[in-house]
Amino acid sequence: MNYFNLFKIPQEFCINKKLLKKNFYTLQIKYHPDKIKKKILHINKKKIFSYNINQGYQILKNDFKRAIYLLKILTIKIKNFKKLIIVDQKILKKQFKLYEKIEQLKNINHNLNQILIFKQIIELKIKKNFSNIAFEFHNKNFFQVQKILYKLLFLKKILKKINLLYDKKNNVS
Repeated sequence: MNYFNLFKIPQEFCINKKLLKKNFYTLQIKYHPDKIKKKILHINKKKIFSYNINQGYQILKNDFKRAIYLLKILTIKIKNFKKLIIVDQKILKKQFKLYEKIEQLKNINHNLNQILIFKQIIELKIKKNFSNIAFEFHNKNFFQVQKILYKLLFLKKILKKINLLYDKKNNVS
């Protein structure tokens, strides 16, 4: 099942999320299993289809999941992200620097502002990388999309660590 076709939206990275949401609710109303009470077999099919609608919506509304899904549809096998580290040492160096920054922030006593500033920097990097993914999809440069997805996966981990650090320091104050 192609979720782009299911929700009647173009098979592209940049989608109209309002249209996606509207079509999601239309499908849910039409295929929700509680609305049909005729035959048990028919109801089970509706439940399965309702599950597919929910799953497709969760994938397409999330930029990261949608990028991975679109690569799969385009028959591009997502390369092992660990191999990309070896290929691109620049990415690896940037990762080490970000981990070092988190360690520095751990050692600073009760300075939540520096943590928040670092969090904003990471959020901007994430936003920029999603813009880069859109550009690379448009240019059909799927290897670059994979590299950016790797960066995003790492940045999401960093953001999670920053949020944990902020919560920990904020509770100590």
